Amino acid sequence: MKISKLFALVVLFASCKKDHESYQDLYSKADKKLTEIEDLIKKSSCNELSNWQVDTIMDGIGSGHRYFPVNNTIKSDYEKLKATYLELLNSARKTDPHPILNDIFTPETHFEIGCIDGHPKVLLASDFTVEQIRDRLSSNIEELENFYSNRTCNGSNNWYARPIVKDCKIKYVLRYIGTDSGDNFAFSVKYNQYKALSSRLARLDSNYAACENSLAPQKHVTCENHIPVIID
Repeated sequence: MKISKLFALVVLFASCKKDHESYQDLYSKADKKLTEIEDLIKKSSCNELSNWQVDTIMDGIGSGHRYFPVNNTIKSDYEKLKATYLELLNSARKTDPHPILNDIFTPETHFEIGCIDGHPKVLLASDFTVEQIRDRLSSNIEELENFYSNRTCNGSNNWYARPIVKDCKIKYVLRYIGTDSGDNFAFSVKYNQYKALSSRLARLDSNYAACENSLAPQKHVTCENHIPVIID
């Protein structure tokens, strides 16, 4: 009888200890699940990258988000690890006395899924060389400059001018915010990618940093013959 009671106390103590894990331990366990997700992805090759999609997960301890590439081959295992990670993260947050910062940070801009060290990875501006950043910036700026080239202007209230750096000078591109435009999201993606590339290049090139830090005064847009024009 004494042995049975002792066994019951041991089980009860172990259960209570498990139920009262510290938020630090829970964050640590959650972080290990992110590592398991990374290891799962590293087992995949870079074949058929067009079949992969980007999934976004809140970063548990840090402030921000993580991006992971997912395809049908690993999706089932990925979703299980993700569910366990989120469960641990939510449990940690419930007892963490510190402010939760993730929700006030805009997710870092990402690009396409590429191949790094032989496995798929969601590319960030930090994954590109200086030469690649310059090439991408050039293409990105050209796309932004021509994004609304075929759109008519029936009122300037829905138009804004957004600053960019081109040839070490502040230039402006048109931005339409009317509710009847299906291009709003696509423009935002391109412009945010521009900002990510520009910011990254400024860290790597002091000369470009001086250009990027130039003051960009506000510009307005007017309609001339139903064409949006940025006022100098």
